[in-house]
Amino acid sequence: MEFWKGLADIAQSVAVMAVAVGGALLYLRRRQRFPRARMAHQILHRRISEGQFLVFVIVAVTNLGEVIIRLTKGFTRIRQVTPGAAELLGECEPDKLRGCDLGWLMIDEKLADLSDVEIEPNEDQEFCFEFIVSSEAETISIYSHFENEKKTTREIGWNKTSWYDLNHQPTATGGLLG
Repeated sequence: MEFWKGLADIAQSVAVMAVAVGGALLYLRRRQRFPRARMAHQILHRRISEGQFLVFVIVAVTNLGEVIIRLTKGFTRIRQVTPGAAELLGECEPDKLRGCDLGWLMIDEKLADLSDVEIEPNEDQEFCFEFIVSSEAETISIYSHFENEKKTTREIGWNKTSWYDLNHQPTATGGLLG
């Protein structure tokens, strides 16, 4: 009888340990080591003089994962697509046409202020950039990149590219210059 009681105690201890180990593995498997994010652009513009537009870019970074996102470096750049695309494409080598950046004319690049930025799970953070663009530009390419602190050995992070037509009606209303 003593033997069976001891055996039952051992079996119960093994079962408890198995449940605990299984629960821990399930938790660790569900818990992510690296952050996951989604980026979005909101772009507004307004003519500020006969020869210039103010282009306002809001970059929203949304934390889709279960770990805090700490960004180390971020920037947004604007390039002119038109006019000038036909000439650029005429000079472009076929291999270059497979990429996302064909070398459009650089207008400007701005760095994001990332001091003390942490994005909690299921939250988002907006970064705002203002650019002065010549009214000769018709279509622009907006590219944003934010680096992932967890990937320190390489410049890996999140990217977003949007094209924007400056010929449509300005979308800024109310307090933005007016």
